[in-house]
Amino acid sequence: MRAEGWKYVDAPHAELYRLADDPAETRNLLGTRSQLASAMRARLARYEPPRAPVARPTATEAAERLAALGYVGGGLFTGSPSGADPKDRLAEFEANERQMREALRLYRARELDAAIRVLTRLDRGSSASFNVAYYLGRSQLERGHAAEAVPPLEKAVSLAPSSAVAWALLARAYAGSSRAAQALATLDRGLHEAPDNAELLALRGRILLEQGDAAAARTALEKARSVDPRDPRVHVDLANLYRGSGDLVHARAEAQDALRLDPRSAAVQVAWGLVLGAMGREPEAAEAFRAALRLEPAQADALFYLASVELRAGRPAQAAPLLERLLRTAPAYPGGQEALALARSGAPRPSPGGVALRIIRVHDRARAEAAVRRAAAGEDFAGLAHELSEDASAARGGDLGIVRPADLAEPLRSAAAGLGPGRVSAVLETPDGFVVLKRER
Repeated sequence: MRAEGWKYVDAPHAELYRLADDPAETRNLLGTRSQLASAMRARLARYEPPRAPVARPTATEAAERLAALGYVGGGLFTGSPSGADPKDRLAEFEANERQMREALRLYRARELDAAIRVLTRLDRGSSASFNVAYYLGRSQLERGHAAEAVPPLEKAVSLAPSSAVAWALLARAYAGSSRAAQALATLDRGLHEAPDNAELLALRGRILLEQGDAAAARTALEKARSVDPRDPRVHVDLANLYRGSGDLVHARAEAQDALRLDPRSAAVQVAWGLVLGAMGREPEAAEAFRAALRLEPAQADALFYLASVELRAGRPAQAAPLLERLLRTAPAYPGGQEALALARSGAPRPSPGGVALRIIRVHDRARAEAAVRRAAAGEDFAGLAHELSEDASAARGGDLGIVRPADLAEPLRSAAAGLGPGRVSAVLETPDGFVVLKRER
């Protein structure tokens, strides 16, 4: 406030200057003219508007643009005012700003370890920052450190609860550290904030599909598709879901939609190849897997399924190098070691087009769904068949031996044709009850 030659600055460390004598504002007279300062503060208070709540950030993209400028703030203030004067921390702010710009430069250059070191230092500072926590968690996740990504991303969502992208990253961090229940709970919290967010819905459907809950996964994925029909990843997940349920008509339609939207995605090419394989069009499936490998030479599913096609065609010499490449980058890939041993032995398949299957057959859908969930959680399928199945094969752990999918009735035919080694089908409804299949090799 300026009045009668005086200037008063209201701040935690207030200032008072006599401009006529000190135009450069070098001598703070607050200590000697406190009564005048109090009067000017009282007059200034009459002009202050009522304090409104600070709006929460609603767009992560806006926060990212601010971070790109070096801005390390973000999130709502919580707690009691400290009384610190912002001017006293100007040097700290400028240092943090420089470090944030450097962290963003390192992140964009994919120097993730260096970015993590800078962001970790910033995160330990005295000010909570959405941008710092968000980029620290994101960098950890992209570096493959899912467990380490959880704490900063938890901080990020607490600072900006409306950030759907932060909720999605936190859910991925939980899922990547084998905490599927926490991942689903996180997605539910994010969907409470943004109920129609396609990314959160799609991720929820994907995790449910991996857990074997096909019905809930279908609900989430179909809603995600209705919200954002141009996301090829959702069409890929629905293609896999429908294929696993034996519904090849819808699986083909979803895979074709994904291919139209993103033909240069290796995951899309693999999904299309799996549908073609389930339809018995293996030469075309092999071409789709090769197309995936041209786009992404280390794509694990493409390597495995192309090798499987070569094995079924009686070409183990062509299959072995593919499986060796696979196991160098994904040594725990389901069925990979067994397939490589078969390829190296040069042994032919017992039956052209045959697959080794186990079955669980029950009359109650709930028992079938429980079997899928327990198998997804890691229980031995043969043990589950022995415990739950009402089929004649239950005493053998559901073992059907080597079966040609073409010899089965629908929907078992399509489901068996679409299963990869080590995979379990969704619940299949038949005239005699409900069936779950597992392909051994």
